[in-house]
Amino acid sequence: MALHLCVTVLVLAVCMTAVDACPSSCTRDPVWKAVDCSHRKFLSIPEGIPGDTTMLHLEENSFQQVNQSQFANYTHLQTLYLYSNNISYIEAGAFAELEHLSTLRLFTNHLSTLENGMFRGLANLTLLDLSRNRILTIPDDVFSSLQNLEVLHLWDNQIIFVSLNAFRGLDNLHHLTLDGNNLTAVPTQSFQTVPKLETLQILNLPVTSLPAYAFKSLPHLKALHIGDWPRLEFLSPEAFDGLDLTYLSLYRCNLQSLPFEGIRRQWGLKQLLLYDNPIANLRPNQFYNMSQLEELYLNDMLLDVLDSDIFKDLTSLIKLDMSSNYFKSIPPTLFRKLRQLEYLDLSFNQLSYLPQQAFQSLHSLRTVRLGENPLQCDCDLKWLKVWEGKFTAKDITATCSRPLKLHGLQLKNLNVSDFICELPYITGYSKDVWAKEGEDVMLECKATGFPQPRISWVTPDGLHLDPDSKYDGKLKVSNEIVLYIQNVTDADEGEYMCLANNKGGSDKVKITLTVGEYPFKPSVLPRVADMQPRVEDHTKVMMSRTPLKQKKANPALVAGVIIAAAVLIGLVFVLVYIVRKAPMDRGLALRGSTSEEMRMLPSRDQTTENVALSFIETIA
Repeated sequence: MALHLCVTVLVLAVCMTAVDACPSSCTRDPVWKAVDCSHRKFLSIPEGIPGDTTMLHLEENSFQQVNQSQFANYTHLQTLYLYSNNISYIEAGAFAELEHLSTLRLFTNHLSTLENGMFRGLANLTLLDLSRNRILTIPDDVFSSLQNLEVLHLWDNQIIFVSLNAFRGLDNLHHLTLDGNNLTAVPTQSFQTVPKLETLQILNLPVTSLPAYAFKSLPHLKALHIGDWPRLEFLSPEAFDGLDLTYLSLYRCNLQSLPFEGIRRQWGLKQLLLYDNPIANLRPNQFYNMSQLEELYLNDMLLDVLDSDIFKDLTSLIKLDMSSNYFKSIPPTLFRKLRQLEYLDLSFNQLSYLPQQAFQSLHSLRTVRLGENPLQCDCDLKWLKVWEGKFTAKDITATCSRPLKLHGLQLKNLNVSDFICELPYITGYSKDVWAKEGEDVMLECKATGFPQPRISWVTPDGLHLDPDSKYDGKLKVSNEIVLYIQNVTDADEGEYMCLANNKGGSDKVKITLTVGEYPFKPSVLPRVADMQPRVEDHTKVMMSRTPLKQKKANPALVAGVIIAAAVLIGLVFVLVYIVRKAPMDRGLALRGSTSEEMRMLPSRDQTTENVALSFIETIA
């Protein structure tokens, strides 16, 4: 404990001493010998910075220039941050005494020109960042004294010209970025002096074409970053000849097709980024012999159909992104060779169904993205829920679109029992039709079920018709439920069958078409395509289905019928009372009557009893 206390006091004393040696507005880390004078609005280097400082933060100040020998007293510096100032001029030899400097960051300043001697003396510099300045040209030999430089950032400048020997002397340069400049062509000849370059990043350029052998002088290049070239429309098949790449990007360009014969010559390619190009078709052999490829990005394109063999050679593929396209279906054998695939993104497409066979060989799959697809969660997609349950390590993102009761629900929140199909049932169809020769006839047929049944028709001579059938000028299926028969003749007469099919099963009805004179007056002629609700045969009870067209009951009519029924029932009770009372009154009358009076009484069949009974029988 005492030892720990002593060490703490000693460290605090050293820190206090060190801080005292710094300008009052700066801080110093004695362990790393780092001084932070950033965000202080300094116009020049403040006095009092220790001479043994190895890391100096001068970023976010108000420096306007760097003068010669300004850093002469800081020969131990290894890292110098001068970014985000207002520096527009650096005098030749300004860093000449910094022989140990390895990192110099000058980005986000106002430099417009680079002059020879500007970086003299920086023999051990490995990283130079000049991005986000206003540099227009790169002159010859400006970096010639930086023989150990490995990383050079020149992105987001205004460079319009790179001289032939601009990079001469950069014998050990491995990484170069030229993004966001005004270069209209790749400076192919300028790359001859950087033979050890391994990574070239040239994004966001106004280049319109990429010629043959554009990078021929870079035999050690492994990663080529091309992207955000909105004007690029032509890419030569020999553009990448002479390279041996492992990484290639060509995203966000204006390429409608790609020279895959040239890309395929990159035998060792492991990552290929082609996303966000207006490419609508890929030929079956586009990825032939690219067995080393591990990541492929085909997202944000115009693809709607893929050949089932297009990925057959990508046996090492680990990640595949096909999101944001227009796929409505995928071939069952599309992924059969992708046994190493771990990540698959099919989100933001038009997929309503996924074939189980397509996923059977994906034993290494861990992540599946299926979001924003109109997935139909019926009995045919039940396998996906079962599959998810068996492989709990998989991350499956999917949301149901149909049926309505499952709309918006995620796959992970559903049960296997939720994935059902409802059998088709034809709810209404055209009545048997009469038509005169030469008339046009329309037959209709509607059905319910889930998924929504597909309607097709069979003619009397056995011809099968559906919405995809070719129109022959006589018969046509429209809106999937209507069969048009134009200019009917006797040959068209007979039974037409309407078929309703979905994944759950089928249903059918027959409609008879008779050609000839109408058997009824034209004034009562029904419309040819009138629909009637589905009625089973006379041996069955009518199904309790809602007809397609139901007439709503008139409330006033219903009330009138109820009142009339009540009056009628009351009248019946009155008549029954009269019938029962009549014999008693008749007997009393006979006792007090003379023989003459008795002869004047009506006979039994004329009595009130008989009249009432007759009325009751009539009502019944």
